[in-house]
Amino acid sequence: MNLFSSGSLDGEFQGRWLRIERDLGPMDEAGLADPQRVGKIIDRETEAEVPVLHRDKATFSTSVQGTATEVTLRVPYEGQSGHFYLEVPGAGPVSIDATPVGDRTFDQPEGSERALLFRRTFPAGTSSAEIKRWGKDLADQTEAYLNALRPDVEQRALALRTRAHTYAETRLSTLQAQRSLAEGLGEGI
Repeated sequence: MNLFSSGSLDGEFQGRWLRIERDLGPMDEAGLADPQRVGKIIDRETEAEVPVLHRDKATFSTSVQGTATEVTLRVPYEGQSGHFYLEVPGAGPVSIDATPVGDRTFDQPEGSERALLFRRTFPAGTSSAEIKRWGKDLADQTEAYLNALRPDVEQRALALRTRAHTYAETRLSTLQAQRSLAEGLGEGI
């Protein structure tokens, strides 16, 4: 898959907002008055963990394919893999082919290692220095895009957090006012 090419930040954060509305909208007064319950929903959707690569733990594996060598570079990372799918605003087209693996959101056990896998087939006789240079270049490109993405994601996450808290407070006030009105009207004229 091509990293940083299939989703927009606008779409990502619109989806997060829709999930917040879905979870907070039908909540009753008691639920909205519980700061831990509301905070858990908001925190889940406003988490801004742009991945950080652990280059020092990167490993290479090889296999022979006819007269060539297939190399797989595994680079562990921390953070949310969904960020690998977002376009970097103003960066233009990106061509980094990799596969994120080990993301807990895809039924992986807690604590399993998340990593990016890069694969390339090299002609027989390619030196280890050339293969390492290829790996370093890919890691450099990937980190450059992650670093370009990070400030925008953090800014949008903060704005979404503010919007969500305001929404929850407004919804709670509306429900309280509605309850008060119903009680004040009571029975009879």
